[in-house]
Amino acid sequence: MFERFMKIEACRNHQELYTTLTSYIKDIVISDIDPCSPFNSTHVMKVAPSGDHVISLIDEISFTYPPAPPLSQEHNIPPQQFCNGDNKPPNCERNCVCTHMVDLPLNAVIEVVLVDEVQATNLSHPFHLHGYSFVVVGMGRSPDKNIKKINLKHALDLDRRGLLHRHFNLPPSKDTLAVPNNGYIILRFKATNPGYWLFHCHFLFHVLIGMNLIIHVGTKDDLPPVPKGFPTCGHFKPPIEDFHFDKPFHHHHW
Repeated sequence: MFERFMKIEACRNHQELYTTLTSYIKDIVISDIDPCSPFNSTHVMKVAPSGDHVISLIDEISFTYPPAPPLSQEHNIPPQQFCNGDNKPPNCERNCVCTHMVDLPLNAVIEVVLVDEVQATNLSHPFHLHGYSFVVVGMGRSPDKNIKKINLKHALDLDRRGLLHRHFNLPPSKDTLAVPNNGYIILRFKATNPGYWLFHCHFLFHVLIGMNLIIHVGTKDDLPPVPKGFPTCGHFKPPIEDFHFDKPFHHHHW
């Protein structure tokens, strides 16, 4: 499976800043997995019928949740926990695992074009944005009938030629939208709600295996202060005991 966010060049229109959200999304299959490596013991993966392991990546990054809520406990999160396509961990290879976060300026108008390159028939990924609704200004497939599989390069070429059409007459407002298989959608929203907002595929297994990112709007100065005495929290790691199959199993009677 393979999807991409298509890059849209930053421009000014009616004195509003259109900013770029640039990433690409895909699943990868890992055949030579080492079950004893630290990565595989701490990161959730999907196991395919073949026994291969699948993780989801956005811009070669598989999302993992931070050890504390960034809204109220940003000071408890190491800065190197966060990353994005322009700022990857130094040891990042094909399986980058970190908290993928994209910083956006408050009150910017954001346009995102999602191009879907899923190889499976009739599989359309539903993407959901927390904290906002967005308007859908475009949706479709490539008008070039010679193109069997749309990709980022082709979509960029279509947009340069004015063939990714946008419709501004009463566009529908959504917070979740399925990207057409082998097609694209174009959405816009104005980033007026400061904070940390999850943007993710709504297939639960994709949420678990990393097809997410945080959209961080504004700065700390745009948020109200954390109330005095506000509860704190962090990672919960329950005690794990080894289970030995050679010992008899006893049912508990309540």
